[in-house]
Amino acid sequence: MDISINNTGCNGTTGRFVVSEADFSATGEIRRLVLTFEQPCAGQASALRGELRLTGPFPMPPFPLSCLR
Repeated sequence: MDISINNTGCNGTTGRFVVSEADFSATGEIRRLVLTFEQPCAGQASALRGELRLTGPFPMPPFPLSCLR
């Protein structure tokens, strides 16, 4: 997980995201995707937390969703 802005961020190997909703068309386009994420930064007690909501249609990303961990 790598979340950054203006070349500054918490590029760690820890973090998590949870997909709470996913709906795809018959052709594989994303119709709706809702996920939450959390990424701690450099051992700090606080973490970056957020939610992503997409409503499509959007073409599938160029990689299989199974590679997202």
